[in-house]
Amino acid sequence: YTGLYNDALTGKWYYIVNGQVQTYYTGLVMYDGAWFYLVNGVLASDYVGYVDYDGSQFYVQNGQVVL
Repeated sequence: YTGLYNDALTGKWYYIVNGQVQTYYTGLVMYDGAWFYLVNGVLASDYVGYVDYDGSQFYVQNGQVVL
């Protein structure tokens, strides 16, 4: 499995690649048609601000890119 996974016990969202949590990944990930910001493989649900990605800046609110 590759994508975001919600842990029902903690409520946290994790970035998974080939079945493994990507604990060292910080950046944007597309999931289900939307972009999300992750820090150390966990959705940064409390983050609000700009993120640099692929040469551009994106505004993130509560972990999701706002277009």
